[in-house]
Amino acid sequence: MPTRFPLSSGDRFFPAPFLRAVVAERLGIEPDEMPGDHSPMLAHPKDVAERLEAYRAAL
Repeated sequence: MPTRFPLSSGDRFFPAPFLRAVVAERLGIEPDEMPGDHSPMLAHPKDVAERLEAYRAAL
């Protein structure tokens, strides 16, 4: 199963540089960056839904 990691670029709780390093180290992939903060599903629900649908369609 392909692994993806949508990373919110404006998250101040888990900053993007920190998550990029964690994702690279633990998953061995580059995160898929998107606009948003700690809760992108609340601030950008359409963007999140479109991204998740694109992941599903790529299977």
